[in-house]
Amino acid sequence: LVLIHLPSELQTKKEPAEVVRLDDVQKKETTRIKTNIGELDRVLGGGFVNGSLTLLGGEPFDPRNQAAVVELLRQVKAKYPGKSIWAFSGYLFDRDILSGKLGDWEITKEYLSYLDVLVDGPFVMAKKDLSLRFRGSSNQRLIDVPASLESGNVVLWKDWQEERKR
Repeated sequence: LVLIHLPSELQTKKEPAEVVRLDDVQKKETTRIKTNIGELDRVLGGGFVNGSLTLLGGEPFDPRNQAAVVELLRQVKAKYPGKSIWAFSGYLFDRDILSGKLGDWEITKEYLSYLDVLVDGPFVMAKKDLSLRFRGSSNQRLIDVPASLESGNVVLWKDWQEERKR
């Protein structure tokens, strides 16, 4: 499982980020917020930075991962209720995740209750598209999880930058 933070100043930027060579990136000290989850604080370099939390890699919806991820999300939401949480999964939201077949359904339901956006579907090389935001191939969807759970249908997340282009 890989955790990624997007600093809040990048989440609210209205124009595309400038591309910078990795060699030219300057280390910037930032305030970190301890989670008091020892291993998580260690992996995050001392705690969270202000911004969102993203779950990806190692298939976060694998039944073997769900209980541990839910415990992490439970603690994160209790301590930082406004934190935006995204997850990436090779499983399809409507076909696989909502089917109840990925382990204990009660755990899966709680997991979904903490998510803001789910990027679902496997990366497909033949559908690779570098122009897409937040996903690598055109078969992957950006799902607004709370709206989808409330409506009973898949509701796609509205990307304000894409809306602005139209």
